[in-house]
Amino acid sequence: DKRACLVDTNAPNDVVRFKLSADVECLCWDPGEDDYFLVSMEDGNVLYFDQRNPKKPVWQLHAHDDPVTTLSPHPHPSLRGLLVTGSPDKSLKLWQISPTKGATFLKSRSTTHPIFSTAFRPQPYHHSTPTSDDPPDLVDVGLAIAGEAPKLEIWDLCSVPVVRELWPDCGRVFGGRQRVVRQEESDDESS
Repeated sequence: DKRACLVDTNAPNDVVRFKLSADVECLCWDPGEDDYFLVSMEDGNVLYFDQRNPKKPVWQLHAHDDPVTTLSPHPHPSLRGLLVTGSPDKSLKLWQISPTKGATFLKSRSTTHPIFSTAFRPQPYHHSTPTSDDPPDLVDVGLAIAGEAPKLEIWDLCSVPVVRELWPDCGRVFGGRQRVVRQEESDDESS
């Protein structure tokens, strides 16, 4: 019905409605910003809203020519602002997002099939009292990708030069060791 709604479960009759230009495909909170959430739509747009202002989005971008069926912001604080979008147009796109600066396109990756779902690997933020038996904490950027094809792909975004440049902790192992990452050969898929 071309609306996103926020409902307080403690006051279920208190619904805040956000008018949209198309039907919703995906919705998620920005993990780095308590009051902000993203909405992707069937017209290829992504809107960034402040829950305190339902009148208009903070910013919007035309991410894909087809519906944006998946929207994944990275959950780790040291990778705040890394967003992945995917679409049946057979592409994944990387963005750097900010509540004040909007979205900046970083890289596109073509796939052989429509994309319907992406998710980052859950993050081990820190150990409260590390011991020698604890595995080191890792700022991991493994992205699971699923679509029409009967397979699951993993894309290690630490292999993307622009990701490593903008987020230097990408692949860093807390506890002293550096993770070795195979670098992508070229950026010829960027556009």
